[in-house]
Amino acid sequence: MPSVFATHFFDIASPRLKAILGGVVTISRGASSTANVTAAWLSEGSEIETQTRMGVKTSFIDREWIVPKTDYEIDGSAAEPAAGDRLLDADGVTWEVMSQPNMPAAESYGGGLEWLVRTKRIATA
Repeated sequence: MPSVFATHFFDIASPRLKAILGGVVTISRGASSTANVTAAWLSEGSEIETQTRMGVKTSFIDREWIVPKTDYEIDGSAAEPAAGDRLLDADGVTWEVMSQPNMPAAESYGGGLEWLVRTKRIATA
């Protein structure tokens, strides 16, 4: 159960901060999508290099998003973010949900009221 502070912060301060720092995204999983979700991103720009078993190096730009749990919907129902989900931001950039070394793709955040979602940039419109 979230603390009283976390609940008040989520209800009062969080919407104001998101109006300043957040943006509108569309969340999709397969053929299902939810538009007009307000999400804020915390960090971006870390270039991460990985190496496959075959020795091929890949690199990508990552971004961490904060999304209210009640707004992260798949097929009209609240869902937990899963690797492979996509977020399309207002700039036309697609971000794919993925785990990173020693970190899950998503975890509970903001007193349990939001998701911290880890993504990688995959395309620009």
